[in-house]
Amino acid sequence: MIESNKMQNNGSGCKSTKSIGTKLMFLMLGGSIGAGIALLFAPKPGRDLRQDIADAAVKGCDEVLETATQVKDKTVEYYEMAKEKGSEVLDVVTEKVTAFKEEVGDDAAKMGGIVHGAATRLPDSLKSRQIF
Repeated sequence: MIESNKMQNNGSGCKSTKSIGTKLMFLMLGGSIGAGIALLFAPKPGRDLRQDIADAAVKGCDEVLETATQVKDKTVEYYEMAKEKGSEVLDVVTEKVTAFKEEVGDDAAKMGGIVHGAATRLPDSLKSRQIF
């Protein structure tokens, strides 16, 4: 499920853990910087250039908001998955602990029976030996 965080070999022998979201963010950032530089060197009058820069800024802001919404949705999805898996693990642990508790209780009852039997036989054993 979490394929975007898999380790990938980048060809130099080093491993990279950059997620798709991080790569997408850098792509958009680089594109925005490139567009801004292109606008600054374009042969346009100041008014048109400022309008183009403002439009690019609004577009970049919209893209960042859209990406943030997608990241938030993925985060909620991963949180729900983790919550579900945690609940499953808790159920299994609770079941195993209950079974262990019952087994220990049964063993304790058996040991109690053995000790009780030995304790009831002890006075008879002492009388037959005439220690006192």
